Amino acid sequence: MRQSDWLIFAVIILAVAVFGLRRSLRRRAGGRKPGPGDARVRQVLEEAGFELMEVQPVLSVNMSVQGRPHRFEMKGDYLASRGGRKYLVRLRRDSKPVRLNSKAWRNALLRDVLLFGTHGALVLDLDRETVYEVHFQF
Repeated sequence: MRQSDWLIFAVIILAVAVFGLRRSLRRRAGGRKPGPGDARVRQVLEEAGFELMEVQPVLSVNMSVQGRPHRFEMKGDYLASRGGRKYLVRLRRDSKPVRLNSKAWRNALLRDVLLFGTHGALVLDLDRETVYEVHFQF
């Protein structure tokens, strides 16, 4: 093999290793495909122009505290897409008026968008059949 062949081979191996590492760090382990029980969520999202992709996506996270490893999972309600972009969907479970700019919602949505690597978040209010689209700019 020529030197250029070895270089191409090394680049391919490196690309495969990086892809595998990224995938293992951001693995969704508990999600499932939407089923009949998700029909109402699917209907509201589709009426708003979104496609329901996954139910209860899970992201495994490793952290260490004082050198001791800890592992935990971050869970979402749904994943949806529109125009090639993914959105993490959070169900609104209380009957109070929506204040998505409140500190609690803001922090939770920003954390979820960053961790799941989505374009934004959707807050789904099934009682009112309303989808609130949230984006963050840095």
